[in-house]
Amino acid sequence: VRRGPQNRQCLGELGGEEVAISQFKGAPATMIVFWSTWSPRSQPALSDAQKLFSEYSEKGLKILAINVNGMKITHQDRQAIKDMAKELGLTMPVAVDNDLGTYNAFGVVATPSMAVLDPDGKIVFEAASYLRSTGENIREQVEILLGVREPAAEAVAEEPAYKPARKALLYYNLGRNLLRLGSREKAAAKL
Repeated sequence: VRRGPQNRQCLGELGGEEVAISQFKGAPATMIVFWSTWSPRSQPALSDAQKLFSEYSEKGLKILAINVNGMKITHQDRQAIKDMAKELGLTMPVAVDNDLGTYNAFGVVATPSMAVLDPDGKIVFEAASYLRSTGENIREQVEILLGVREPAAEAVAEEPAYKPARKALLYYNLGRNLLRLGSREKAAAKL
């Protein structure tokens, strides 16, 4: 990975070209999948991402699958990446993060990890690792960004029926702190 102008991450694409994450800015929805050939959860993550790409690429969904096999990508790694992409029938762009610069810039902690970005490039959803529910949550966020689905109405918490007086809360908290510090008698008086 080389840093381009204005700190845009540039990645080596499997076809030999370079791709910058910044070129996806402005798309209605962008999904980034950090994956590796050695991670068993990467396969279902990529398969589900490919389904989304096939279904919504015409509506503007952009997906970039970034391989993060290691700090140095060998010829064998490149071949394994190509084989896995072919086996899964990936038609979305597949890039290789040669020195894990992009991986680190995003603060990724698990492989696979996914991020969904809005048109401004702001992360609206992120997930470390991959479970089936992760795929459902990603689909929901992508469909909301593409205008295919309405966001769920947020639940509004009811006002509590009873609200203690401010002075009572202050004495209660003071009593808890005194108890924590070992002053049982003083705490009992405040509680």
